[in-house]
Amino acid sequence: MAEEVEKVNPDVAARGADRQIYSVRALRRSECDAAHEFLKEHRKVEQQKTTITQLKKDFRAKLPEQQKQIKALASGESKQPA
Repeated sequence: MAEEVEKVNPDVAARGADRQIYSVRALRRSECDAAHEFLKEHRKVEQQKTTITQLKKDFRAKLPEQQKQIKALASGESKQPA
């Protein structure tokens, strides 16, 4: 949890000689609420990035087959009488 709080407000993290966080300064309620909302939104954005990445992969995987289908349809249309 301390690492997540530090992402929002690095000034509240207390670090030891080994640079590890060992505590965080007490936050006012408004700071806690802001940190909580930030983390919720950050998680949502990360989930959306993952979804977008997967959709791009799916699209790229299907694109060659769709291009073949389009070419086949286009060549079939050019052979039909007008």
